[in-house]
Amino acid sequence: MRRAFILTALIAVALLACGCTNTASVGDPAPTTTPAAGAAAPETQTPEPSVPEAAVPVLEFSGKGEGSHIVDLETGTYILTTVREGTGFFMVELEKENCHIGLRGTDGPYPGTQALGIRMPGRYQMKVTDEGDSPWTIRIDRAAGTVDQSLPYHFAGMGGLVTGFFDLPEGEIPFAVRHDSQDDPYIWLFDEQGNDIYAYPGWEAPLRSPWEAPPSEGTVILTIPESRAYLLAVECNGNWTVDIGE
Repeated sequence: MRRAFILTALIAVALLACGCTNTASVGDPAPTTTPAAGAAAPETQTPEPSVPEAAVPVLEFSGKGEGSHIVDLETGTYILTTVREGTGFFMVELEKENCHIGLRGTDGPYPGTQALGIRMPGRYQMKVTDEGDSPWTIRIDRAAGTVDQSLPYHFAGMGGLVTGFFDLPEGEIPFAVRHDSQDDPYIWLFDEQGNDIYAYPGWEAPLRSPWEAPPSEGTVILTIPESRAYLLAVECNGNWTVDIGE
């Protein structure tokens, strides 16, 4: 599992470099596809998020082993829901010219969600690598919904999770994380336009040996570039809590 989280972290660096937030081989049997369903605030306040209340389905497909599919994505933030039943290395990737997005890397069964930001709209090839020849299902939805909280925010969960949108003010804000994973959790903020903030561990995190356990808690100071709605995306192999603005 450490291999998967290290790989995910390396891919995150590559995504920022290529400007996205982040001839295929099709396995046997071929994946089956399901078409997609068809006043200024006061200066001391943040604006209400202008996001749809319900997720907008974009694509759902399933298969076994290796697979690929073409999907058209507009600028914005999306939620990837993956269910994978087997073992052996498994990874989901999105590719187009000048952009590569690695979405999932694991060595075992995986039910969970991830967020991805698309800043380069267009036609992407979704590629599934599955060395265990396992059944899987993948769904992509346009991120939507809001969080029924106000600052400070508190979130808790286990494994991967993507929240609804919530307001954050411009400027510096504390971001406290606790977890019981044997690997580093990776946490991002995304706005509705697919822009991301790599929140934790963050680019300033001290380097350490791959065999050294990560700290079970930590606080970073995030700089929010603009007052707007963001969602929280967590990747963690264990239980976690995130407190923002306390």
